[in-house]
Amino acid sequence: MIIQLLDKTEKLIRETKRIGAGKVEFALLEPLTYRAKVIFDTDSNGKWTPGDFSKSILPEAVSYYPKEIEVKAKFELEQDWNAENKFEKAQTLRSVKKK
Repeated sequence: MIIQLLDKTEKLIRETKRIGAGKVEFALLEPLTYRAKVIFDTDSNGKWTPGDFSKSILPEAVSYYPKEIEVKAKFELEQDWNAENKFEKAQTLRSVKKK
């Protein structure tokens, strides 16, 4: 798995790789609102691999943490997430509400 921490505009802030269950830590973050994303790196190449229609290959699965994560200054925050439960990015979150 590739676990990514993104800002509200989907810009990559931090990334780490993990095999199996366990904790992932992103230390010393700016006090902002973040999204978490996991890429199920089935080919183990360390990056998201798109599909190939002509070869009938599907893209690697991606899942988002179902909520935004608000990090406050001088606080520690721990979030439980069973990444095996696949969530698509909710289109109703703040990053999409542009008028």
